[in-house]
Amino acid sequence: MKKINILSRGNKLKWGYNFGYWSLLNFFKDELFELGYTFNFYNKLKPDFFDCDYTFVNNKFFTDNYKFKLLDKSNFLKKFISNKIEFKKIAENLSKKNKNLIWFDLTDSAGTTQFEVLPFVKRYVKGQLYKDKDLYRENLFRNRYFSDYYQKKFKIEKDIKFNFCKLDVNYQKKVNLGWNLGVGNFFDILNYDSYDKLICLSKFIFLKNKKKLFNYSLRNKKIGNKKLDLFFKLSNRKRDKKKSIHYQRQQVESLLNKKYDLSIFKNKMSHKDYLTNLMNSKISVGCFGWGEICYREFEATKMGTAFVYPNLHYIETWPDIFVEGKTYKSYELDFSNLQESIDFLLDNKSRREEMVYNSQLILDGVYSDSGLNYIIKFLKNLD
Repeated sequence: MKKINILSRGNKLKWGYNFGYWSLLNFFKDELFELGYTFNFYNKLKPDFFDCDYTFVNNKFFTDNYKFKLLDKSNFLKKFISNKIEFKKIAENLSKKNKNLIWFDLTDSAGTTQFEVLPFVKRYVKGQLYKDKDLYRENLFRNRYFSDYYQKKFKIEKDIKFNFCKLDVNYQKKVNLGWNLGVGNFFDILNYDSYDKLICLSKFIFLKNKKKLFNYSLRNKKIGNKKLDLFFKLSNRKRDKKKSIHYQRQQVESLLNKKYDLSIFKNKMSHKDYLTNLMNSKISVGCFGWGEICYREFEATKMGTAFVYPNLHYIETWPDIFVEGKTYKSYELDFSNLQESIDFLLDNKSRREEMVYNSQLILDGVYSDSGLNYIIKFLKNLD
């Protein structure tokens, strides 16, 4: 029996802690136990955390604790961090306690990395990676392929040199694809209220058959008839100084405003109204956020809505609902075919429905034998 201890952020009575990034391990807990794997979750770094075969460490545990000034409450953490977060130092000290350290990089972009930890970890796991690993050895502006593209083409910001650790060829095999935020079980706010959510989380701690509680998760909706042509609601982040990261959002919003009435999306709306409007739209037009993979496209899929999104041909990820022409319609980084892609989906109901169906099949596969096999293969590759 191989024991795996997982260090992650959050309160144990929070939805994301139980049904978010790690929910696959909870869902397949019994099947994985039969195959010789047990999992224990920690939201605090304790000495007994290292008493296991593998330690899974969520990098955001340290960034969040530092951000909210919780580090000084833990004498154990003081050994690893002084006045700033030094991931290399953290990984080095963690690996001394358990050499089978698996570092989970949950930063948003495929290009934002912490490769300085590679000498001290057994595996470095990320939910989205560049297919061409040579990109990790280039000087990309703001460490993002798309930001670098916009900076070089439009000179949006002052040229700045960014200090980051390039991928050493000698450690490249340690870098493995994990899974993205699409595996999370979103709470079904359309059919349940906050009281139901609390009941579900309370039961999660005590019930042995946890799969029953996944009934509270958001299910795929029928494609059906749609009242709205287009859904577009996001923050353009005009005040943020990292202009090259947000340039895409601002340009897409500007282009859409010239042809479509987006007034319905200008005001604040509840999460329930947000999903309802998404469900009632024929297509959703999306943009990159801080990274390339966002919640919106997974929500659109579950709501039975086709989506238009930047071309992700240079990214590998799982679950992958970004297969051009099969699961979505893409547009290029220069926006040259944005309107063409929108028109194509609006004018072709059958193709819209086909793409939604295909993307829903992929998400359904996550919590079936396909997802279980992916996790099993991932765990076996740790050796």
